[in-house]
Amino acid sequence: GDAMAGTGEGRSHVVSSLSSGLLSLFTLQLFSRFLTFGLNIIIARSVDKSSYGIGAVKLQLLYDTVLSLSREGFRDACQRSSPSAWKNRKERARILAVAWLAIPLALLVGSVVLFASNVLDARQSSEGESYHFIAAMFILAAAFEMLSEPLYILAQNLFLIRLRARSEMFALAVKVLLTASMVRLDPVHPLQAFAAGQIAFALCVFASLFGFFVISSEGVGVSETVEVVSGALFARSWRDLDVRLVVLSGTMCLKSLQKYLMEKGETLILLGLFEPHTWAMYGIVQNLGSLAVRLVFLPLEEMAQLAFSKLLSSKDYDEVLEIFSVLSRLVVFVGLVASSFGQGYSFALVHILYGAKWSSTDMPGILGWYSLYVMLLALNGITEAFTHASATPAQIRARGLRLLPVTAGYLLLASLLAPALGVKALIIGNCVNMTMRIALSIAHARAFFLKKHRERINFQWGCFCPVFLPPSSSSAAGPSQCSQTLSS
Repeated sequence: GDAMAGTGEGRSHVVSSLSSGLLSLFTLQLFSRFLTFGLNIIIARSVDKSSYGIGAVKLQLLYDTVLSLSREGFRDACQRSSPSAWKNRKERARILAVAWLAIPLALLVGSVVLFASNVLDARQSSEGESYHFIAAMFILAAAFEMLSEPLYILAQNLFLIRLRARSEMFALAVKVLLTASMVRLDPVHPLQAFAAGQIAFALCVFASLFGFFVISSEGVGVSETVEVVSGALFARSWRDLDVRLVVLSGTMCLKSLQKYLMEKGETLILLGLFEPHTWAMYGIVQNLGSLAVRLVFLPLEEMAQLAFSKLLSSKDYDEVLEIFSVLSRLVVFVGLVASSFGQGYSFALVHILYGAKWSSTDMPGILGWYSLYVMLLALNGITEAFTHASATPAQIRARGLRLLPVTAGYLLLASLLAPALGVKALIIGNCVNMTMRIALSIAHARAFFLKKHRERINFQWGCFCPVFLPPSSSSAAGPSQCSQTLSS
């Protein structure tokens, strides 16, 4: 009885934390998207197309490469620990000692990325600006942001979602004000503004998280915070490391490498086959086309993965299945709406926001195609969130092997179509890629629920289709359709 009550209380805590955290992340995304949106408009109208392409696409890729390959695996692995482990200082220390390893990994990855960038782009320059110096500044910004990674993992697993939202809002506001001011004052050297803004963002995130855990009553105190960031905690407990968590983190890091190739593959092709002004067009289209994705779907995906991880650790499979079904239908519905409006209003949107300088290019057509990709991107986020939360290390490795030919085929398809279709080939390749990834995730989810439930689950495609029925009929065709049991 007490165990059942404890499980119920734990489930209630996770679901309520999911709801409040989702609201905080939605507010963060709303704030960040509009700030970034305004910043991109100011910069795109103020600088030449080539400089915008280098700063917003090429240099940003260096930054994202360091972060993606260094932190994603540790985040996914540490989220799988039970909520009770984070409330026990000794257990928490063992987890955070592993989380700290993301920092030296980031330094290693950053060094390799910077070296490769200098070798491959030996002649790259932009209106007298030193590309290599600016690239080094972006790598430095990534290193600064990674200093806060153990604190971010701690905040996320203590369900301090509002802390993350507020710290990122503050950091983004500083970045936008600094970058916009520098561009307006000195439009001849825009890349320096990009780099300075990125460094300011990273330092503000670190300062906010560090200050909270030191000062706040919800924090862990000065000594533990300093130990976590400095590596003293790892140095003291490395002989007692959680080996299982280290192995899982390593597996997840390898998965993040493959995920990086799948998500950034089109950017690599873009940089290899097209000119900087085309990079700029595609970069603006990504910012516009992914507005709904970043605003609505990203916080939903992050909170879903956190909820799946915690509920699965409590073996509450019915609740997980219900949430999985509801969120899948929600993102498909919103994605359909975004696709419907994107086709008809892309030219007007580009012309109003960016002017004739950009609307006279191929950018409106590219944006129309990108809107079709949004729905697949959204559904993939939810299905992969469940996969990352529920798959074993062996299943993750097997999934990675299955995705290798998918990734290779997608990149090959985009490369072959690029000469004939231009940038649109990248979007078509992305759609094929996302469809295959969704299919693999759904296959995993179906197998998981069939195994975990004593009775067979009628896991249908109806789980992912929005239901347009009056309220009186919703109970009959709602999420329960996904978890309907069949007689043997």
